[in-house]
Amino acid sequence: MLKAFGSLVMIMIIAVTGARAESNILPDALRELSLKVHGVELKVSVADDGRVMVENYPNIWDATLKLLPAVTTPDFSERNLTAACRQVEEKVAFARSLPPMAKERVLKEIRTNLSLPMRVDIFSGFLESSILRATSEALDQEGLVLSGPLKLLNPLVWSSLKPNLKWERDAFIEALGSTDALVQSLERNVATVSLQTGVGVTEWSSQDLLCDLIRGRATLVFETQSHIPSLLSVRPLVPYRVAVSVARELKQVREAWDKNRMANRMDLNWVNLGRTIERSLLRARSAIQDADLAILVSQLVDERTGELREFKSDWIKLFQVPAATLSLEGHAAAGVVLASGSGGSE
Repeated sequence: MLKAFGSLVMIMIIAVTGARAESNILPDALRELSLKVHGVELKVSVADDGRVMVENYPNIWDATLKLLPAVTTPDFSERNLTAACRQVEEKVAFARSLPPMAKERVLKEIRTNLSLPMRVDIFSGFLESSILRATSEALDQEGLVLSGPLKLLNPLVWSSLKPNLKWERDAFIEALGSTDALVQSLERNVATVSLQTGVGVTEWSSQDLLCDLIRGRATLVFETQSHIPSLLSVRPLVPYRVAVSVARELKQVREAWDKNRMANRMDLNWVNLGRTIERSLLRARSAIQDADLAILVSQLVDERTGELREFKSDWIKLFQVPAATLSLEGHAAAGVVLASGSGGSE
């Protein structure tokens, strides 16, 4: 969030969320952790053997545009921000009354005569390495030890990032004009953000746009695409942790089931097992749509025999269906974090 005035830069994220990775075996134990990442709570499940599953990749989170301290251009430090933006406002007001050529000189002065180093962080906290590091720290804090190394089963891979700038009619950039060139410059700046790290460092030269963003007269929108490589075609019917809990319970039901007791009542067995599955979901505190519950029952109960299906190594597939789409729209609010002062540390 913005340290000086609390204004926000709005960012739109179109991200792949909700997919789950396959598990080879049913874990003997599962831990649930909450991680604070980019201003949101990320829930992860951790198996004893070190497998990690993100349960709720968000479509809303915080990003950061951080001005770095610069000895040669201290005007946009937190200490001097008000004065700096007031100067921009005065120059813009003066330019309104000038003929085109003279106005162009003011425009060039405001947009090219200053070079501000800026660190842009869009999604670094959602990288596999970041999530595993945060998970490891959370486990250490709780004194938990696993039997194997941490491995993220459903990492996100980012494939595109495009900015979209919007502004109000009273914005400085509207008064000065030449917004097409400004947008092109912004796209070049954003091109420094690595799709591998979610971070980039660029030189920001547009004083009018910076003041518009800080004062809420402009918003910056990023459109992104990401995916989970191994799960492009499935949707979980229930969260992974719920699937584990229900599968454990149903495995015991299956082992205790007497196939002779209801040999001639397959229809009744189907109904009873459906109720058993529903009760298991309630005990796991999981809500499920009626349509998805019907699908889940049909996948867990053999339609020919009325028996529960065997939980093999690919058991998780019983709790998944083909996904209609893996793209979601969302918003991330990024705060402009200002330099602490000329020559200061980051």
